[in-house]
Amino acid sequence: MNVKEMDSRFLRPVIEQEILFASEAASYLGVTPQRLNQLVHTGKVKPVRTSPSGNLYMRTDLEERRKRMDGNQMMFITALFHKNEPEVVYEAINYFTIQTIFNGSDKKTVPMYERLYDKWPMTEELTPHIREISEDLGVEQEALEKAYSTVVGGFQQLGEEDLIVKKGGVHYPPQLNTLSDAPLFLFMRGNPDLLEEHLVTVVGSRKPSKEGEETAYQLSKEIGKQGYVIISGLSKGIDSIVQQATVDEDIPTIAILGTPITHFHPREHQSLQGKLENKGLVISQFPPSVKVQRWHFPMRYALMSGMAAANVIIEASDKSEVLQQADYAMEHKRPILLPQSALNNRGLQWPNRYIDYKHMYAYRKMSDVIKRMNIITEGEHDAEAKRVKQTV
Repeated sequence: MNVKEMDSRFLRPVIEQEILFASEAASYLGVTPQRLNQLVHTGKVKPVRTSPSGNLYMRTDLEERRKRMDGNQMMFITALFHKNEPEVVYEAINYFTIQTIFNGSDKKTVPMYERLYDKWPMTEELTPHIREISEDLGVEQEALEKAYSTVVGGFQQLGEEDLIVKKGGVHYPPQLNTLSDAPLFLFMRGNPDLLEEHLVTVVGSRKPSKEGEETAYQLSKEIGKQGYVIISGLSKGIDSIVQQATVDEDIPTIAILGTPITHFHPREHQSLQGKLENKGLVISQFPPSVKVQRWHFPMRYALMSGMAAANVIIEASDKSEVLQQADYAMEHKRPILLPQSALNNRGLQWPNRYIDYKHMYAYRKMSDVIKRMNIITEGEHDAEAKRVKQTV
């Protein structure tokens, strides 16, 4: 073997390991290719070779830049310790990193995360063990590093007062705690003490009638005045009318989002969401790093049903997405309150799905809803007193 062959033999693995194409360099830094180009143009990152077909980068040159980026990221993360336990913050970041690897699937994430939790310190920063964990997951180390950087970058968007709540921990909704498929983490902005009150969900069509709008507005005010805390979404239609009614009356309420708490959807509800954050509570099961998907929005119905003592439907069509709220209520064995007008309407098919449900109650007027809520919450109180007595 001549010197040239020897050089080629030993240099090839070094080059393969150290030289990165632009897409690989962007992935290594956890940035987009566009952001990498900006870093090059500003002199913050220097390629080892430039050409019209693409730049080449040295991994060792990028390492120091990545350390600085990671350091700045973690500086923002430690600000969350003001209101959250560090272990919960790190665990949430690590959980959603694994979830990112599995494209947002909790079904795949949970069993894998539980296995990793038993093996690795998942309540600490992930980076010291990232190589071993990537091998355990069967994924490339760079893929895990990119997912971790994306999640950490998303968490930077949270404010110091925002809460990251783990299932079973302080501020996790008591009713939701009893459900096996409840989200492992929730993100909250506002007053979490509202979760200790009697909660009732009020929802309805995104395209309500004038009568539906008036019923939603007046009923929400009355329920709030009776001391109940209303849960609703922030969609167009009944949801926003319910929330606006409580804001107008200065009644605390809870909004469940189909986006991270750092997002506003629809955009025209940004002001309303801000008022709810100040006077009430905004909750999401989605981390700030996630890309919003259309299928996220129906998922909040399971959350609302699981949290509430009862679910009030104001108005819906046969194809209304909001009927998923009633479906989840049946699954969770929660009471459903339906308008008698819908049950009497032969043009509607959806009420037939709930006629035989033993926890379905019809209402004709606002006082019917209040009376039924009083009966439901008194029953909850008696059941809790009985449980306490049995444990003493």
